[in-house]
Order: sequence, then C-alpha cells, then structure tokens
Amino acid sequence: MRFQVVWLLSGSDYKIHMIREDKLNHSYSESSIEKYFPELHDIQAIAIWINIYYYNNYNWRLTVIGCECGLVIVAITNVSELKIYQSWKLRYDRPISSVSIFSLRNNVAKPSFIKSENSKYFSTDEETKLNVLIVNTSNAVVFMDILNNGMHEDIILNGSETSDCILCSCIADINMDGQNEILLGTYAQEVLIFCFVNDTWELIVRKLFNAPVHSICYMDITNDGMKELIVLTQRGVHILQHNITDVKDKWKKRYTKFLEENKI
Repeated sequence: MRFQVVWLLSGSDYKIHMIREDKLNHSYSESSIEKYFPELHDIQAIAIWINIYYYNNYNWRLTVIGCECGLVIVAITNVSELKIYQSWKLRYDRPISSVSIFSLRNNVAKPSFIKSENSKYFSTDEETKLNVLIVNTSNAVVFMDILNNGMHEDIILNGSETSDCILCSCIADINMDGQNEILLGTYAQEVLIFCFVNDTWELIVRKLFNAPVHSICYMDITNDGMKELIVLTQRGVHILQHNITDVKDKWKKRYTKFLEENKI
C-alpha cells in the first residue's frame, strides 16, 4: 500500500479541503476529498477539529470530526475499498472544542533489538481498544471501546462541567504508569487531569495557571528522551518537565523486572 501525507483544511464554506503534493510540477494542489476520504465529504458544517486513527495494518481507519455547531461525526472506513463501514452523528448544544481517539494503554513500539514476545509490555494492534474523547465548551465525555460498543457506552468526566469553558484537551501518560490520562485546558486558567480508575474517569489533579489555557501538548521538545508537558496560555508558554530522579528510579525498576521475567 502506498502512503502519502496530505493536508486537511477546514473552511468557512462548510467543506474540508485536501491539499496534496504534485511532484511532477513541484507544487501543491487541491484534490477531490471524496475519492480518498469519503467520510469527510459533504459534512455541511464548519469542522473545528479532525482526528484520524489508522489500525489493523492501515486497512481500517477511525475518523472523528467536531464542528462549530455542536455536530460530531464518527466513522469507520475500510481503507482498501474506501467505503464507510459504519458511522454515527451526535448533536451537542455547544461548539466542539476538540476530539481525540486514544487507547487506555500507552502503546510503545517494540525496539528491533528486543526479541521478547511478551504482550505485557508491547501490545499488538489487534488488542487495542479505541476510545473517543469529545470535548464541548461546557463538558467532556468519553465513549469507551467504540469498535465493539459503538457510541453507546459513554462516561462523562465529572468535574469538567464546573469550569466556565473548556478550550483544549490532550491525551498523555503523564504519570508514566503505562496508562493514558486525559488533560483538559480551561478558560478558568486550569489544567484538569483525569485518570481511569475502577471503570470510570476520576479527576485527580487541578493545576492552576496565570491565564486561560488555549493548548496542551505532550512531547519531547528537548530531545532528551523524556516528554515535557507544554501548556500555551493567553500570556505565554509553560514547559513542565518530569523530575529526573523519579524517572531514573522508574526506569531501573522496570528494566530490572523486564530482564528477570524474560531471563535475559
């Protein structure tokens, strides 16, 4: 299968435009989106956020679109046939500020030099259960394992509704326990962190900043092998780093346990 990176741009004309590279003319041009992304064609709304997740060796993809009018479109598409297998539409009374597709486990690709097939440490694509986070400006809700349950099993993030307006979200294993947490940034100058405990999402941390939080990202910006939490507020950018001593201790314990269990 041939892969190509394209740009998906949402416009005020109620359409999503696909821009791709024209290598022959050394330029970029717009292509027909319904040919490659049938689930993005004719949505009849202004898309604010689009999240696409490929699975099963890129044979299938899950797409979630959040719109300004409160419309949310979720679609499962067969990539090889470019046909929509199943789709859902949800309506909220407020704009959708962000959507995310994620698994509970923080999946890590197995390094090529490790021969172990121990699934405790490296999950396969087939066993990944995908969840969908939908954030509107008043609250947030998670639909669990939608490939098996559809859009029927939802959990409201209790505590998110107490903020005056939710502006952004981020999925990150912020405490490095192997399980992803949900982070919400609010106009009330807070970052709310939710953890999945006892089959529900619980608010575990409220961190206050000096201005409304407009964006959150979890990435290795310093290129030292550890990710940092980057928070963009109305007044500036905050970069929060993990305690290096705690990271060392966790790495030593897990690496020792891995060697013992695999008899390396």
